[in-house]
Amino acid sequence: MSKILRAALLSGLAVMLAVPGLPAAAQDASDGLEEVEEVEETEESEAEVGPLEVEVRPAVVAPGASILVAAEFDPEDESEDESEDASEDSSEDSSEDESEDATVMTPPESSTVGRKVAVDFSIDFGDGSGQQQMVLTKQEVDDGEGKAVKQHRYEAAGDYTITVTAAPITAETVTATVVVNVGSGSARLGGGDRFETATRVSRESFPQDGSAHAVLLARADGFADALAAASLALHEEAPVLLTASAELPQAVIAELRRALVEGGTVYLLGGESALAPSVAETLSGLGYTVERIAGADRIDTAVQIAEFLMASGTDIGEVVLANAGNFPDALAGAAYAAAAEAPVLLTGSEALDPRVAALLTVIGDGVEVVLAGGEAAVSDAVRSELVAMGIQVQRLSGDTRFATSAAVAEALFGEATAVVVATGSTFPDALSGAAHAGRLGAPVLLVGETLSDAVRDYLADRRGQITVVYVLGGANAVPAAVMAEVEQVLGLDS
Repeated sequence: MSKILRAALLSGLAVMLAVPGLPAAAQDASDGLEEVEEVEETEESEAEVGPLEVEVRPAVVAPGASILVAAEFDPEDESEDESEDASEDSSEDSSEDESEDATVMTPPESSTVGRKVAVDFSIDFGDGSGQQQMVLTKQEVDDGEGKAVKQHRYEAAGDYTITVTAAPITAETVTATVVVNVGSGSARLGGGDRFETATRVSRESFPQDGSAHAVLLARADGFADALAAASLALHEEAPVLLTASAELPQAVIAELRRALVEGGTVYLLGGESALAPSVAETLSGLGYTVERIAGADRIDTAVQIAEFLMASGTDIGEVVLANAGNFPDALAGAAYAAAAEAPVLLTGSEALDPRVAALLTVIGDGVEVVLAGGEAAVSDAVRSELVAMGIQVQRLSGDTRFATSAAVAEALFGEATAVVVATGSTFPDALSGAAHAGRLGAPVLLVGETLSDAVRDYLADRRGQITVVYVLGGANAVPAAVMAEVEQVLGLDS
């Protein structure tokens, strides 16, 4: 089964209101129905052991808050991962077992009384509360598939190992474990591609089904529209999801169905060259209200988003201004923009775009502009134009994109208790992360193959203060060694 399909299957399980919860680890399948083989744990927010998949969300949890554990058992998943020869041998061996043992099991009365089930799920949360039945959400007896969920609340901080056991009626019992850190910790939010990474961030921000009031949809191959909409995402209580320009990925459709309230609104960011009419038609066919916010180009689209905020009653006192062709500076500034309900506006490097100047005039006296990036990104000529308009300007920059992200964090996120870490090399994984960071009141820190001195210094100065770290994207985006160094500097590696 593909990662996109797995995301679609798991995405329908969330039913929870929560503050944060953490990582998960995979184990191997058992050798038989009675004996379950456990293997080495790894700290991830998802576990996959043969046909059993488990996800914990949110991935970081505070004491007293709830987590949701979602489990899915699909025999086809295991068979697709096996070699052709192994599959043939397995089918020969299992044919006799199925004819002899394919009787419907009698599950514990607490969860499935009077029902035939394909798989029975149990869970131990590792805090002394004992083994419990999970709540069945889907059973396909003929196919041997099943899904289940269970909520839990930890009152004390600490590290807990959650054990999920799936007992199918005709196959081996499988166990997976996930490790949850309560009170502090780190989590990697990633997926098989940029679309899945955005849906994972969405599940972290909106773990409860139907809790999103709207969804912002942006093209995945451009940064400007998604980052310009970071403050709109908070205003509308909406995740930012990504799509191909002409076709909506199945993983995104699944997350829309999970997160968005029935009949909710999907805002398309950008014109028809960014998101084709076919995308709007698909969304309308799914029963959603579709609204497009678009301008003639990326600068104009950012202006249109700001005007939308103003028309919705947002009192704009600050604006983040970044280079229209430079994603790192816009990304670093977008998290602050989201937290402060300040629009992100874009301009050329040598002169203030007249459409931006016109909007600032409409906003009126008292507006402050944060320039994200150095003079090569937004020149002193632009700054001079702003000052001549009577606007107070603050430039936040460093010698590199990494140093600029640290400068923004130092100036605007001095009291942060969480950080979001993203690669400074490419933008897709981080597009949905700026809004997530804004919800946490956290900066977005950019990293490369190593941790820059500026970012390290920011973190070291807040050792003991910052207790939550989110890393956006897989190890190819942010190497495991960099994530480990962030944890070490903050004292979260023990």
